[in-house]
Amino acid sequence: MDISNLDPSLAALLEDVPVDLPSSTAVFDDLGDDFPDILNDIQLPNTQDDLFGAAEPNAAKVDLSVKSFPKITSFYNDAAHHYFDSTDFYKRVLKNCGNESRELHGLFTKYLTAADQKDKGVYRQRLLTIYWQFMSVLVMKLPSDEAAVEKKYALRYGLLLPTLLDADQKDIFAKIIDENTYNESVYYIDEWLQAIRNGHITPSSTDEVQTSGKNTFAHLEQMCQKAQGKLQNSENMLRAKSQQQTQAEEAIRNRIANTFVHDAVEDFSGIKAPFTDVQRRELNGIAEDLRKLIAIDRELSSFLYIRQMAKMTCGRQGNQFPVLSREFFRCNENEIGIRENVLSIMAWIESVDIQAYCRHYRSQLNRIPPFVILIPSYGDIGFCWEPFDRYNRITSRGRIVIPMYTKNLRRALLAATADLRWQVAKEKASYHWMDEGLTGHYYQWFQAQKLKGDVKDYFVNDYSLWIMKESDGIQKLDKEVRNVFWRYMPFSQNIKDDLKTRAPVYQELYQKDINRQMSDGY
Repeated sequence: MDISNLDPSLAALLEDVPVDLPSSTAVFDDLGDDFPDILNDIQLPNTQDDLFGAAEPNAAKVDLSVKSFPKITSFYNDAAHHYFDSTDFYKRVLKNCGNESRELHGLFTKYLTAADQKDKGVYRQRLLTIYWQFMSVLVMKLPSDEAAVEKKYALRYGLLLPTLLDADQKDIFAKIIDENTYNESVYYIDEWLQAIRNGHITPSSTDEVQTSGKNTFAHLEQMCQKAQGKLQNSENMLRAKSQQQTQAEEAIRNRIANTFVHDAVEDFSGIKAPFTDVQRRELNGIAEDLRKLIAIDRELSSFLYIRQMAKMTCGRQGNQFPVLSREFFRCNENEIGIRENVLSIMAWIESVDIQAYCRHYRSQLNRIPPFVILIPSYGDIGFCWEPFDRYNRITSRGRIVIPMYTKNLRRALLAATADLRWQVAKEKASYHWMDEGLTGHYYQWFQAQKLKGDVKDYFVNDYSLWIMKESDGIQKLDKEVRNVFWRYMPFSQNIKDDLKTRAPVYQELYQKDINRQMSDGY
């Protein structure tokens, strides 16, 4: 560096600075021949998951890239757990559940020991209300209770007393796989409520059972009765939780009071000092308490619908007894509505009706399987609770309800799928649902036949025949219904190819497909 032309004072300061700086490449000379290997050893993230970590699996999220259900390789665990062998199981289920547990125990004991069938019937009817009141308390204990596992099984299976099952039945339930290993949107009750509590699933927008009465007075009276029932049930649950909520609210109130106490700024009269470190921590604590209260309210609101779902799976004349018992349980291990059996049947339905769980949007077909809520019920009715989220009709999941202890699990899932298909098509057609599309053409046939009753009930029954009989070439449907289903609920291509060789009626429908494709009118 030439410093001869600089000011003498500056030059004196720079006398000790080296005149020649090394070149940019000389900096790396000391690294030797191993320098390229050092660069090769540096691993840069290739994907977002590598950089931020893989996202935690969430069965509630819709993945449009998934085209089918997974193949079920294991339906049960090889070894059974021993929770149902414990003599303390019943006590641990009832523990810490307040007065509701005492009422349930007293009434349950009377029911089990009653000799007269008439008295037993009375106790059984009273047990329905007490059971659900008890469960509303048990739900709030699940996250942190010392007997959380026993309480989870009681809620999930309706299993209060393992000795009500025989040894083989108890062994079957002890081998059921707890985890959602396939990450599919099939939920047991406890998992469903937990997902809502955590905010992974939004609470249902459906308000109880839909009524279609023409008599305004009867309709209003029914609404009033349901409102009174909801009010009474809500009152019981809120009373059971009042102490817990009062404590939480009191804690928030105390924190707020402490937070708004300020010292005056020194030397400045009338000016409040800023928050102290303790007060800032209290503010964070208040926010956390508020989140907990919101989660509790969300879970309690959702639990109200669980009881309504259980009623609907049984129907008016069905067995609504809520406790799992060999007296009513008749399923073998392949017929119980566990997650694996349900997924296996849904995969079979989808292999026949390839668009069963799909939804059209702007000429694109998106596969969006519904949420499946498994209810511990002896009912035989599977149904659609909600076709999709009212705020997201494009990619949100529908919601279907399946009884776990039904006589025919396949028929229950077929009914629920048919109900889902009907409601999705009806919502899509909007006020043209009687004129257009699947519902419109079916409704016009229904009217032409001068049939009585609910058109959807006829559709659900015909859908079961379509999947179970017509797919095998067994003609059970009316010709017009077959034409509608062939066009709007098509079989898979391999089934079509097989059917066209079986009977002229299927050959004709197959040819219509070809004609529509050639005319671009399909």
